[in-house]
Amino acid sequence: MMTMKVQELWSAVLSQLELNLSPGKYTTWIAPIKAEKLTEIDKKRLILELNCPSVFHKNQVEDKYLGQIQELAEGLVKKKCEIKLAVKQEDARQKPKRLGGQGDDLFSVDTGKIMAEAYEQAVTKAGLNLNFTFENFAVSSSNEVAHAAAKTAANNPGRVYHLVFIYGGVGVGKTHLMQAVGHELLKKNPDTQLVYCTGEEFTNEIIEAIRNKTTANFRQKHTKAKVLLLDDVQFIGGKAAVQEEFFHTFNAVNKEGGQVILTSDRLPNEIVGLEDRLRSRFEGGLTVDFLVRGFELRGAILLIKAQQM
Repeated sequence: MMTMKVQELWSAVLSQLELNLSPGKYTTWIAPIKAEKLTEIDKKRLILELNCPSVFHKNQVEDKYLGQIQELAEGLVKKKCEIKLAVKQEDARQKPKRLGGQGDDLFSVDTGKIMAEAYEQAVTKAGLNLNFTFENFAVSSSNEVAHAAAKTAANNPGRVYHLVFIYGGVGVGKTHLMQAVGHELLKKNPDTQLVYCTGEEFTNEIIEAIRNKTTANFRQKHTKAKVLLLDDVQFIGGKAAVQEEFFHTFNAVNKEGGQVILTSDRLPNEIVGLEDRLRSRFEGGLTVDFLVRGFELRGAILLIKAQQM
């Protein structure tokens, strides 16, 4: 009887969590959990024992979702419900057991594989180049400051530098470094609301939105972003309507403590037609430059390309 009750309770909790969480988070962290036992301590207290597939998985659930699980369980049983998480590896020779509250066809999930697939899907959706990662970025004296700033933004998005403005000539690696930050953030959390585009693409989207009377959708997409990566921002100079939308987008992301990274082939005060209010905001962040690539850096880049091929 208690076995039926624990499965019924966990099934109800799962249903609520599936509604409350994004598909990526639910599939990665919640679906693999199995309900093991429901014990009644007294008339006012219960203990719900759950099993996780690995120690890493257990730690992530404890840190991020334990409170939600307990709140939902207590709401259903109308009693205090302590949640105990354990790690239980099933015998590989056994037929995968039914996952509490799920269908008979579900079995133990490879969390690492799911995370990798979710990361790849997020990268594709964001439009990032698969090769523009920190691992493939060659560091030298000409870009070490910019590299350090990008790593800081990736490790502490929006906390240390709310804006990183990277400028330099054509082909020095600005786009690569900016996208590397995006890769790092999506690797940690594939559900990160990240928007990447070029200044030209940003402009074209606005033109299309105005033409189709869908500016509200455009604003919703960009102002809800937690990470905004805009390449070749100098392209918006002299375009009043585009700068107006970007001003509101920048403020929205900044207000929510998000991370903004911009690249440009010139400094903010050198961008022709850039409004003063945007120039002020660009100069209020961290500005880093790329120097001309020396022989050593070009050699390192060639070696990285050779390894990739």
